[in-house]
Amino acid sequence: MIDPEKKIGIWGLGVVGTSAVNYFYPKFKNIQLIEKKELDIQTKLSLQEKGIEVLNQNLQLETFLKHNDYILFSPGIDLRPYKEYQHKWLPEVDIFRQVWKKPIIAVTGTVGKTSIVHLLSEILKANGIKVATGGNIGIGMLDILKLQDSSDIAVLELSSYQLEHCKIFNPEIAVWTNLFENHLDHHTNMQEYFEAKLKIILHQNKSQKAILPVNLQEPILNYKTFEQNLIFFDEKNYDKKILKNFKEIIDLTYKTNWIIIDKVLENLNIKNPILPKLELPEHRLDFVGEINGRKFYNDSKSTIAQATLAAVEKLNNKSVVLFLGGISKGVNRSNLVASLKNKVKYILCFGGEAEQLYEFCKQHLINASAHKNLEDAFEKGIEISIPGDILLFSPAGASFDLFKDYKDRGNKFKQLVQQYKLKNSY
Repeated sequence: MIDPEKKIGIWGLGVVGTSAVNYFYPKFKNIQLIEKKELDIQTKLSLQEKGIEVLNQNLQLETFLKHNDYILFSPGIDLRPYKEYQHKWLPEVDIFRQVWKKPIIAVTGTVGKTSIVHLLSEILKANGIKVATGGNIGIGMLDILKLQDSSDIAVLELSSYQLEHCKIFNPEIAVWTNLFENHLDHHTNMQEYFEAKLKIILHQNKSQKAILPVNLQEPILNYKTFEQNLIFFDEKNYDKKILKNFKEIIDLTYKTNWIIIDKVLENLNIKNPILPKLELPEHRLDFVGEINGRKFYNDSKSTIAQATLAAVEKLNNKSVVLFLGGISKGVNRSNLVASLKNKVKYILCFGGEAEQLYEFCKQHLINASAHKNLEDAFEKGIEISIPGDILLFSPAGASFDLFKDYKDRGNKFKQLVQQYKLKNSY
């Protein structure tokens, strides 16, 4: 455990930074916080009343890095330029592991994390288990610690950013859903991204378990010898037991997610789970409505190519008019566009990389157009679509070129659909 006399630095005041302030204060007396954005007066006053010094990242970062004994950083901050200070990094997952004394199920992967964590948590609750859910979803991880006395188990969603610097974190059940190209603007290459995800199993002991995709078996086993029970699943193995256990809700999400959930329940010795009424979190291939014979789907959570391809394949309709946009995060999306040939009718490229996406479409002879914003793309989509078409909003990129986050982006799309509906209701 950390000596309360040590100087603690908190880098960033998002969900993680705020939960860190709540955790360290008042146990620790020497706390500094650094933030690149200007904080509002009320937040500043609240921090000052706690004796927490607030620094400006644009002016005082070197001072902050040198001054503090430990630095808890917000996930997503690129720490590569500051390797001389890496002995000070204090990952939130390591603090959580030290303080949380009950079982932990942790889920990472390029896609599917949130859906699995949400569905699994609801199923466990329906089967009489008190669950604390958080991490990269909902409650900040250090805030979950307050729920320890009233919980039986923690279910955490973890990103590569949260895992990459951990030194001790070892969940009782680790789940790794898949690995696709992503976040290559943050990780130097795919090997570095793989190694960040690998941290979810790297420190496990003999009594712990890991549920992993079979296509990662070779690189995982070649990396080192692992002591824990490694359970490899194959998404092609969609057996009768899974169909029986989840038959009422089987179409709610992708089949791989049910295979993973089934493996977790099996390892918790829950053989015939009671199923509550379940819904996925919003912005995951939601049917928004049908207007003038056109069906609208909101899949704003799609931030990588594989998620968009999965959505197109699940709809299984060549009359798809696809909205493609956002930020590529260092991934070349030419291959995605090539994979969409003969699977979609038209691609509406929008946002910060619209022109690049449009060039890819032209190279692969796919009907397309480029638009600076979503409003213009939506207008074009209505113009070129006909009754029977599906307008699928599945951008395959991060939302930060035009929007606050994927939720803001999805809500904007739904707002445009609603406006179109109102115009056609008279």
